[in-house]
Amino acid sequence: MTHILFGVVLSLAFAFLNDNIIHLNLNLLVLIPIVIVYSTLPDVDISSSKARKAVNVLGLSVIIAGTLLNQKFMVLAVAFMLLAVQFLRHRKFIHSIRAMLIFSAPLLLLDFAYFSVAVVSYFSHLLLDKTVKF
Repeated sequence: MTHILFGVVLSLAFAFLNDNIIHLNLNLLVLIPIVIVYSTLPDVDISSSKARKAVNVLGLSVIIAGTLLNQKFMVLAVAFMLLAVQFLRHRKFIHSIRAMLIFSAPLLLLDFAYFSVAVVSYFSHLLLDKTVKF
């Protein structure tokens, strides 16, 4: 919960300090889930974390939907991701700037502002854990 609250505070501060984001009129229904997901995502490397459980549930849901929709590439990609997550070591790659940028990059397809909020939220987690690595 601490990571989420800090992510919300830091993201809101970032949004208010950045005129470009304020003028984009970010949709709070999209912004809040981004902050929640990205401020907790680095804990996906802990097998008992809520982030890991959420990734597993979401991943299995996508695999089922992809199978029903005959989306083989999507099913294989998500299955690989779920398998890879099982081998992550705590506070290694996932707790790095590279991982932050890689996981936030898909949001560039939506809007740079959403990407920015994801980066700030993810970074807030790293900052709280004091494990910022380049």
